[in-house]
Amino acid sequence: MERAWIKLRFCHFGIAATVSRDPNTDTLRRTCIRVGSAPASTIPDWVAATFRSGPTEDSLGRTEGSRDACQLSVIIPELDPHSEFLETQLILRSPAWLIDDNGALGLLNALVMFAANDIRRPVPEILN
Repeated sequence: MERAWIKLRFCHFGIAATVSRDPNTDTLRRTCIRVGSAPASTIPDWVAATFRSGPTEDSLGRTEGSRDACQLSVIIPELDPHSEFLETQLILRSPAWLIDDNGALGLLNALVMFAANDIRRPVPEILN
């Protein structure tokens, strides 16, 4: 799922947008950095700040970081040899100014497609 999250960020760079206030004009400014133009070192930092996974919700701990950032939590329970299903839960948190309801569904759909099919798209060098 982490790899799919990075691919999603590469294809939809707006999910890594940040907002800052310009002190001179007292206005808000949204900044998007494309993965291709971002230093390779910033991608692992972004993943560490926005991606959590674990077998239970309690194991994820409290989601730290900015409330103005898009974050993904993945709950993947331990395998049960007596069960035919493995239920994975995806929790996408995002400020309303960044992603609306329909956008969140579209992003989750793309994320699942990336994870399930490993769709071939240009990927950051870090993934090769």
